[in-house]
Amino acid sequence: MRQFADKGASRIDGHFKGIIVSENDVLIGPNGVIEANIFGENVTVAGNVTGNIVARGTLEILASGVLNGDIKAGSLVVEPGAFCVAT
Repeated sequence: MRQFADKGASRIDGHFKGIIVSENDVLIGPNGVIEANIFGENVTVAGNVTGNIVARGTLEILASGVLNGDIKAGSLVVEPGAFCVAT
């Protein structure tokens, strides 16, 4: 299993499978197809994520975003049109 770790803000617009850990913000772009657990300060989902997300701050799922997984976040923002299957 691959692990992506970064201290700065991260944007992923491709395919990734593994674990994503950031001390800062994580953005999954509209072309992102992610099978991973994601840990970050603020996490924004504009693409497709299958996995659990832990956001110390805000988790935002944009209208183009799809999330299938569990959520733990300080706050949650879901735009109209977003698809979310989470607990």
